[in-house]
Amino acid sequence: MNNPKVSLFLTGILVLLVTLQTSTHPMGKGGVADDPHNIGLLILINRLELSPAQMKQVHFVLTNVVTEVGTLKARQEARQQEFAGELIRFIGTRDELETIISSSSRWSEQGSM
Repeated sequence: MNNPKVSLFLTGILVLLVTLQTSTHPMGKGGVADDPHNIGLLILINRLELSPAQMKQVHFVLTNVVTEVGTLKARQEARQQEFAGELIRFIGTRDELETIISSSSRWSEQGSM
């Protein structure tokens, strides 16, 4: 596949596929290649018949996506643990509880962007 526009488009599609894949399945320590859930994705990549340079580019992009997804998941888990701790320590009224829940929801939405 020698057309750069097609290659860029397909790389974008692959990034989306990996993002979806990593959001639904835990990743192994080695990333995309070590996770058995990614066999279909790896077959798809190989069917594209990319040049070695394009494969290196795809590998680089996928590695970065997997790393970023892992970072975002870790942040989300840390926020959830922190919020659970707040709820365990909470002593107050229903209105105060609603305020904490509301502020935590806004905070977690901002943190995940």
